[in-house]
Parts: sequence; structure tokens; C-alpha cells
Amino acid sequence: MSTKKKTTTKVKKKSKQIKTAKIKTLTTKVKSAKKTSNSVMAKWGSKKWKVSKKMILPIENASLNMSYDTEKKKKEKRTCTIPYNIYLEFGVDVKKEIDFWYKNLGKNNPLYLGKTRFGSNKMKLTGADVTEVATTQNGTIRSASISLSFEEVKESKKKAPKKKTVRRGTVKQLNIVKK
Repeated sequence: MSTKKKTTTKVKKKSKQIKTAKIKTLTTKVKSAKKTSNSVMAKWGSKKWKVSKKMILPIENASLNMSYDTEKKKKEKRTCTIPYNIYLEFGVDVKKEIDFWYKNLGKNNPLYLGKTRFGSNKMKLTGADVTEVATTQNGTIRSASISLSFEEVKESKKKAPKKKTVRRGTVKQLNIVKK
């Protein structure tokens, strides 16, 4: 066997071992979820990342960014990135999940990590990167990795303009006579 074939085989085996390790980790999360009925890890709008008896949709890790601009002497917008993996075998319709994020790009909702709201303002979905897409022989999407990017939306503190009120009643007609 040539060295090229050996390294290709080693890479494939290593990739398979990593995926197996991820699946084992997720199965452990399922077993612990059975003890507690539903475990919501995060929430944005109607979307929940949770581990339950019917579905596994966990967050592996999230990165939060909060910074301060020393020149302008003010806080900058907060950002958040949430990467996670989805698997058809764990009760997630992968295609539906991808479509959901595409439809919600640019929308604002509060972001909760656990039961705690992240920031006082809403978070806008600014990006959804889908990678490592795996399909079955008949073309069904079996698994994918999704990385979501959120940015804080500063809610304006300006008051809404007052509406002009129109008086209701009869209108008198004026007759103007030219002399």
C-alpha cells in the first residue's frame, strides 16, 4: 500500500473516531436528560436548544463578546456566537433546522442562556454558517454543524412623535362674497 493511501485511511479513521466521540458525549447528555424531563440550555425567540426524551439539540460551547471603547468612552454592542451540531438520528429534522435559521436572518429577539437573559437589549441574528453537511445515500441531510452569529440591537430611547388630533363634529361652510 502506498503512503498516500495509508494517510488517507488514517485520516478517515480519525474523523470517524471524532464523530463517534461526539455521539457518545451526546448520548450521555440524553441519559442525564431522562432524569430531568426537559433541559433548556438556551433560547432565542421560539427556538430552544434543549435535551429531552424526544430530541437532542445541545449547545457545545458559546462565545460572548462584550467590550468598551476607551476613545469614545462607551460600551460597544455585545456579540454572541453559538456553534452546535445537529443529527437526524437524535430527532432533529436537519433540513428544517437550516431553513429556520435562513428565514430568521435579520430578526431580533431576546437571547437567554439558561434562564438568564443575555443583555438588556434584543439580539439580531446576523449570520448562520452551515458546515460539515452529511447526507444519506438517498440525499436526505443526516447531520450538519451550524454556527450562529448574533449582535446586540440598541433600542432607541427617542419618544414617538405625538399624533395630531382631529376634532370631530360638523364643518361650517363659509361664504365669501366679493365686493
